[in-house]
Amino acid sequence: MSRSRRPEATVHERGFTLVELLIVVAVVAVVLTLAAPSFREMIEMQRLRGTSAQLTTDIQFARSEAVSRQEVVAISFEPSASGMSCYILHTWPGDLNQPRCSCSAPEGSRCPVAVPPAPQPREIRTVQVPTATNVRVLPVQAPSAPAAVNVIHFNPTTGGMQAYYIGVGGPGLSPIGEAWAEVRLQRPSNPPGLRTMVSVSGRPSVCTPGGRVSGVPSC
Repeated sequence: MSRSRRPEATVHERGFTLVELLIVVAVVAVVLTLAAPSFREMIEMQRLRGTSAQLTTDIQFARSEAVSRQEVVAISFEPSASGMSCYILHTWPGDLNQPRCSCSAPEGSRCPVAVPPAPQPREIRTVQVPTATNVRVLPVQAPSAPAAVNVIHFNPTTGGMQAYYIGVGGPGLSPIGEAWAEVRLQRPSNPPGLRTMVSVSGRPSVCTPGGRVSGVPSC
């Protein structure tokens, strides 16, 4: 007995037309255009917070290193005209006229050699913040002594801050007994930032000028 073969069902396949694809591409482009600024803002704010947290940690580290080494440890800030900012943790055996450590020097030779028999400064750690991050670390400079406030020193006995120039007491400037450093985004006007304030005891605290960064106390 012969069987009749059942015809296979015809499968109808349907694809996208060129017009539909162009509509989808246009919608995606619009969404990305609207989302890109917010995404970039989020990345920049994360970089800002991360750099500020690193600075606070390094201040605490410099303070503890001064006590453990039983010698003065300093943090020297070095803003760069090229946009990169940098700070160096190093021992400080000299006085105010001691040549400063420099980020522009090669690794291993960033701290200048003192004339014997003077003690030699030693680099402990260097932190560089590249221009591409769009973040800068800047000391709040004093108009009357713009260079001196670039260096913070920590006492090896108490861990407190000792500096040749601390505080200026003017509006928007560090009060007497404190040193300030700010981490800011690179923007044309009124950039958000985080300010690290170092008290005379050497303890850092963080606030945000104008309340621009959420979750951080305003100052």
